[in-house]
Formats: sequence, C-alpha cells, structure tokens
Amino acid sequence: LNKEVEFFAKKVAADPGLSKGFNAMGLSQGNLVIRGYIEKFNEPPVKNFISMHGPLAGVASIPHCNPSSGLVRKLCQQVTELVAAAAYTTYVQDLVAQANYLRIPLEIKEYLKTPFLPDLNNEVENSINSNKYKSNFESLESLVLIKAKSDTMIYPKESEWFGFFEDGGYEKLLTFRETKWYKKNLFGLKTLDEKNKVHFETTEGDHLRFTLDDLYGVLDKYWKKQPTAELDEIEEVLK
Repeated sequence: LNKEVEFFAKKVAADPGLSKGFNAMGLSQGNLVIRGYIEKFNEPPVKNFISMHGPLAGVASIPHCNPSSGLVRKLCQQVTELVAAAAYTTYVQDLVAQANYLRIPLEIKEYLKTPFLPDLNNEVENSINSNKYKSNFESLESLVLIKAKSDTMIYPKESEWFGFFEDGGYEKLLTFRETKWYKKNLFGLKTLDEKNKVHFETTEGDHLRFTLDDLYGVLDKYWKKQPTAELDEIEEVLK
C-alpha cells in the first residue's frame, strides 16, 4: 500500500485543479490509500474525507470468517493464525496489499514489525514521522466514517469507525474512543473528535452494498454546503 500511496500522491501533485486542496471519498481499501496520503504527504491538502466501508483500523481475520462469534469462531481464529505466518513476512508484505492492514490481536508483536498500518497509527515508538502524521491528520476539516451494518468482509466491522478488538484476543471489541490510538491521540483522531469534526454514518447490508440514495444522502449532508469540483465529478459519474 505504500507504493499505492506514493502513486496517488504523484497523480494529485500533477493535477493543477487540485492545487488548492480537495475533498476525498474512498471505497473499502482505497480509504487506507487516502489516509496514507493525508498523513504522509497532504500537499495539496485533503480538506474533507469520507470513508465508505474503509478498514481504517485494519482487519483481524480473512473475509467471511468471523473470529469472535458463531459456530466457526475457533476455526476462523486458527485459519487466521496460519495466514499470519505468511502474511507478516517481508515477502508477502511487499506483494499483497491486504496483508499491510492485517492486525491480528494475538500477533501484535509481529504486526508491529510490518511497514504500513503500524506506521500510520504511530504505534511504532520513536517514529521520526509521528508529529508530521498527526499534524496532517488533524488538519482535516471533517472526517465522515461510514460502516456497513452487516459487513462480512471486514472483521471487525467496527474498524470502519476506527474501533477494533482489544490486543490479546477476540473477546472484547473497543469503540474508537476506547482504543489506544484514540486515548493516546497517536495520530490526531482524538483532536478531531474533540472539535466535533468526526461524524458516523451507517448503511444497511454487506460490504459496499450501498444504494445511490445512501451515497447522495452523505454527499448532500456533508459536502453540499460547500460545492466542489469533486462533488460535481462524482455526480456526473453516477448519472
């Protein structure tokens, strides 16, 4: 994903229409690319960020395999542990984007060695970029987090609202205000929340199974008061 973030940054820098800043909306994994751009680059800056079903706090299991409830809970945990043995290797981290945000609660020590999500979360101690990442993220004018109520692709689906499992197991789900990245304000999420700049929305159904009414409703609610070229382009694509 770091390569995708760099590619995105080059494309943004080359577009004169974005030179004064822009609004960004992502779908699923694409939201991690936008988040990476905000924290690592943000020149020109993202003003308002809408994340549609983005695994922003990572995933703790493979798709369609719930590790915290149901008859296959233990099986899903075991399968995920097997996946982790390969996913946390340098080889797979360099080749498979999904491995870059695999955050298995029972494998935090290995997860922290990976190059993408721990870096963005400022979970790595003494990071030389921590102040920059935090300052860039705090510069957002608004952050809209949209969760799919019946998501079976992202476990836990609370990741779409920056929540996650407590380190060490699958028993306790933490809301975003209970996570260490919020409590310690590692990358500025708490700052935005205290300024009432974080907004939560939901859609019915599974991952990316939203309607045009859902999408238009969010755009009208959060971007309509400030007409932008980005909104015009989105509406043109949806016609």
